[in-house]
Amino acid sequence: MEKKEWSFGTMQAKVKAENGQLTWSLFGNGGSSYPLRSVTGVQYEKGGFMAVMGAFVILVAGGDNRRVQVPSKDASAQIVADINNYIAAYHQAQQTPVPKPTSSIADELTKLANLRDAGVLTEQEFQTQKARVLG
Repeated sequence: MEKKEWSFGTMQAKVKAENGQLTWSLFGNGGSSYPLRSVTGVQYEKGGFMAVMGAFVILVAGGDNRRVQVPSKDASAQIVADINNYIAAYHQAQQTPVPKPTSSIADELTKLANLRDAGVLTEQEFQTQKARVLG
């Protein structure tokens, strides 16, 4: 998936997703990095009444959750929703099976005929496999 970065605006609180990692940083300093495959999601916890700070929580399989202070504002909640959408898409992409290359019936019959002509298959084996391919 493409590299993505989100900024909470103040305190230079940022979250970045790239190379299969989810990384947060605060005040421009490196924070922690987690493999995206182990991140189950993120949460936003708004601060109490009149609070200017909330919390951004990275939810990691195994319970090693990380809580980071971020501004308590509506934009923070939207950023968290965007990050959760990215994480969900990442996990979905990891689960999507890669289709096997398919060959046509004609390709299969050509391969079988080549094996027969090369002496690898007998005529009877060729006919049996041909019947299997033609189904």
